Amino acid sequence: MFLARLFLVKVLVTFVLLGVTLPILVSPVSVWPVIWATVGVGIPSFLIGDLLILPRFGQMTAFFADVLLAALILWLLPAIAPSPVLSFGAAFTAAVVLSMGEFFLHRALKSRQRVEGPE
Repeated sequence: MFLARLFLVKVLVTFVLLGVTLPILVSPVSVWPVIWATVGVGIPSFLIGDLLILPRFGQMTAFFADVLLAALILWLLPAIAPSPVLSFGAAFTAAVVLSMGEFFLHRALKSRQRVEGPE
């Protein structure tokens, strides 16, 4: 149940951060492209970054992996889904903003695992 709540929080944080960041980096963006970007970044980032990399390699490695993964996804996502077209620099900037939010989610996940052990 904790992982489901953590995923929901991750999706909400990702949506808010992309909803603020993308309009700054790109011309006005409607809500649907932000939703597509949230799904496109949120699911792989949670499965790869939070569940695989974070427990095995720690906070810093997961942070950098999240930045790279999010940047690549945001940059390539317009090829398969209706989302804003970003230069790699803009995608990287948005990924850094997202990963700063992820930092706090990682701390919550690590502290929970320390207290209760892995689920």
